[in-house]
Amino acid sequence: MNRKAGVGRTERLAEYIFAEFASNSIPYELVEGNSADDVIQKVMNRISDFSSIVAVGGDGSVHTAAQIAYESGLPLGIIAAGSGDDVARVCGLPHGRNYEATKVSADHFVAAYLADDKTPVDSIRLRTSDDKEHTVMAVMSAGFDSRVNANSAKMTYLKGTFRYIAALFKTLRSFKPIDYHWKFNGEEKKFQAMVVVIGNGSMFGGGMKVCPAAHIKDGEFDLLIVNKISVATLLRIFPRIFKGSHVTHPEVRELRGTKLWISAPTEQVWGDGEYLGLTPMEIEIKPDSIHVYGVRL
Repeated sequence: MNRKAGVGRTERLAEYIFAEFASNSIPYELVEGNSADDVIQKVMNRISDFSSIVAVGGDGSVHTAAQIAYESGLPLGIIAAGSGDDVARVCGLPHGRNYEATKVSADHFVAAYLADDKTPVDSIRLRTSDDKEHTVMAVMSAGFDSRVNANSAKMTYLKGTFRYIAALFKTLRSFKPIDYHWKFNGEEKKFQAMVVVIGNGSMFGGGMKVCPAAHIKDGEFDLLIVNKISVATLLRIFPRIFKGSHVTHPEVRELRGTKLWISAPTEQVWGDGEYLGLTPMEIEIKPDSIHVYGVRL
């Protein structure tokens, strides 16, 4: 649980969740730590004590819990209470940016837990340049979008999509096409592009349909590439991302696959809105690797 998620909304939600767990005889324990890695280690050290892992908060909280769920095989509950909630969105789970909406999310999880209603979904497993492995559930990138995420992480005074758009315009001020090198579908290639995004799910930035054809249960990831174009053209394409119609532009390409090696020198890797490391990175889709409560696809 990130009590600061949703601009502090989760703090208010906590008492409601604990009361609902108690009234439905759901035994629980809140494991807290000084960082995401600290929480992961504390849970993994006692993994036999637990039967499920539940993330309360935004995509960052879900990302932390997903590392445990992937490694341990424990089913994952998601009570969406963040400002973006893209993992909840791609799983068809309740979400919203007010207190009443987060209560609906909590009620949905409780009902799914009591009914043992859980569905296996895909995840992306990646290895960054420091040889560390990570699990991503929705969208990841290295390059332009990662720079936007880095700027967005500093704008905590803004919410969801508004934060992403503000960070995007800040990033564009000094942006130039990025040099990529990849090995994909039996081909090795060097090229320049404005954007390369990998989607296990379709959304990032609080509901923007960056990879509109991506599906969290189809056994593949989607690659979205925006070719080398002017910043002005990129700005004209960008508004179409809200409906997913940007993919019809002639300078936007969609590909699909199960494995990818990609490098963009000095570029950061971000996944589910979290910083993961630097390229080069290797990624692979892991079908049906995480069981999530209450999925509605």
